[in-house]
Amino acid sequence: MSESTVGAKSIGIKANTFISKWNKQISNISSDYRITTSVTQGDVQDVLQETFNDNVGMIATINKNDQTLRNAIIISTGISDPTQAVGLIAAWTTLLQVTSPTLDAAGAQEIVSQLSKAAKDQQAETIVTKGSMRYTFRVNETIGLWLIAENAEDQNEDIKPPVASASNAIISTNEPSESSKPTEKIEPTPSPSIQMSEPSATPSATSTAKPKSEKWNTYQNARFGFELSYPKSWVRGEEPANGDGIELSEKSAGSILAYASFYMEELAPDLTGYKSFTLNNGKKAHLLVQDEGNTTTIQLTYILDKRIQYGLSGSLSSGYYQKNKQTIETMLKSLDFFEGLEG
Repeated sequence: MSESTVGAKSIGIKANTFISKWNKQISNISSDYRITTSVTQGDVQDVLQETFNDNVGMIATINKNDQTLRNAIIISTGISDPTQAVGLIAAWTTLLQVTSPTLDAAGAQEIVSQLSKAAKDQQAETIVTKGSMRYTFRVNETIGLWLIAENAEDQNEDIKPPVASASNAIISTNEPSESSKPTEKIEPTPSPSIQMSEPSATPSATSTAKPKSEKWNTYQNARFGFELSYPKSWVRGEEPANGDGIELSEKSAGSILAYASFYMEELAPDLTGYKSFTLNNGKKAHLLVQDEGNTTTIQLTYILDKRIQYGLSGSLSSGYYQKNKQTIETMLKSLDFFEGLEG
């Protein structure tokens, strides 16, 4: 990725200024949420990562050429009702006001109220556009609560967790850009784009042969560089404009979410009970399959160099799972990786 690509969009605030303003603002509410870490240098971009406590953390990506923030994200896990977490509300409010200086306290509180309601209602995605800024709030049982601040015109370079369901609520003070609609290519190409195509008919020596009765498509994610084969009979959900994950559904039987995100050790999943699971490419992932009455839940996790976390997460009716174990295993084992926009 070229330097010009990395710096294509930014929030418009330098990292040191962001840290200074954040600490000044948050000190009025909670000293526990001060930023105390330094920026970590990277090959393509720099990263600011802070863990405030066991439930809340922040990560921001920084353009190397001018040290401006590309985006910033507040991540919280294990908090179902934000109104009961004063620190989290303080972090949201601070992020809003630091990244959007024209937003006063009343305006920030109005947005926070919208986000709190979305969390309580388990609303998959809420988008608030304010001036040049876009704030995306996502709710996901596996990932937790995410609030992402980014340039409103940035369609491809931001950090986003996957969508948990197809229903999205968009709250915006600006009209959305037509360019934000996801695009799809039918034929595969080596260039970084999101594609659907028929996978190779000849499996590798380590692969699991696809059931002959099934026809297959392949989903490719350009941002984090991963791909997954899935039965052609399954329905591919509408992908968010930034394409960090996709929901794949089998009619009324259930669905599986394929996603990736930056890895944060303090917020890493608890792998207790998971079993080692070998992918077709020979890499060792972690898999947990649980029978919960009429539902079978599936959780697959692969962590790349403690930098990127890949996951397949979903639930299927137990009847469907029992009849189609080979198909599901083939799907899970097909998870593979290539060089994406994030390296």
